[in-house]
Amino acid sequence: MIEIFQTVGWLELPMQVITWLGSELFFLLFVAYLYWCVDLRLGIQVALILLLSTSLNSGLKLLFASPRPAWVDPDITAIELESSFGLPSAHAQNAVAVGGVIAQVVRHRWLRGLILLLILLIGLSRLYLGVHFLIDVLVGWLVGAGVLLAFKRYSRPVGQWIWRYRFEQQSAIAIMTSGLLLLPSLVIAQVREAWGLPSIWGQPPLLAQPGPLPSPLAPDTAVAVAGTWLGFVIGVLWLAQRRSLNSGPNQLAWGTRYLIGITVAIALWAGLGRGFPDDTTVTAYGLRYLRYSLIGGWIAAGAPMVFQWVARSPRG
Repeated sequence: MIEIFQTVGWLELPMQVITWLGSELFFLLFVAYLYWCVDLRLGIQVALILLLSTSLNSGLKLLFASPRPAWVDPDITAIELESSFGLPSAHAQNAVAVGGVIAQVVRHRWLRGLILLLILLIGLSRLYLGVHFLIDVLVGWLVGAGVLLAFKRYSRPVGQWIWRYRFEQQSAIAIMTSGLLLLPSLVIAQVREAWGLPSIWGQPPLLAQPGPLPSPLAPDTAVAVAGTWLGFVIGVLWLAQRRSLNSGPNQLAWGTRYLIGITVAIALWAGLGRGFPDDTTVTAYGLRYLRYSLIGGWIAAGAPMVFQWVARSPRG
């Protein structure tokens, strides 16, 4: 099926654009925009469900340890390079989880239809690019729906519970939950460490372009999610303590606000990504955790406080 799909050569660029809508960079740009410029509470919901879904996906990939198509089938071209296991598809799973949250608040049917279409196209793009089997995408959609239902059922009571505590206690809860998001992936990766990869997986002739061999046991995603969770959750709680969660969007033009905020966010994401070591040492993972904590904290609290300061500063 994938081989036939890939014979339609003109689809390559559109599918790469569509799959980018499920990438880490896109979600960084999109969540920041929602949180700063559209609806703060919707931004919080989207950020939290995205982090929860991604953390679960990381653990499930390690648990199932399923190969990607190009690792095992020389007739399939990996148009994109992915180093993690394949099942379930994170793009498909997160598209359902995030799209479902947004669909609950939009009023127009055509917008809900567009969200559904994007969910389907993102899943199809993963097949075309040779990075997932059909079962990976189907399971991703199913898990994403489960995450969405659980989030809808439990987010409100959990939120009401945490607001009963002081900021210091809330911060302790954020630290513990960050650890809980990271722990399953670390444990499963450690258990699988002795398993190793079949020699055929990820041989260079199976890849469309030069790149690293698969390293699916590396907990990069889990570390990034746990760090972002810590920074973002503590940032939101801190902002709430200052009674700044209701800072109106009219204090500063949304274009200016977004430009200021995203410039710093991208500098942290890309700049520290280049400056920090990218290996499997404890130091590298600690710095990765710190990097994503700073990104989460900047989006949640740092940028909004700068927006308020700029809006209140004397002009000319």
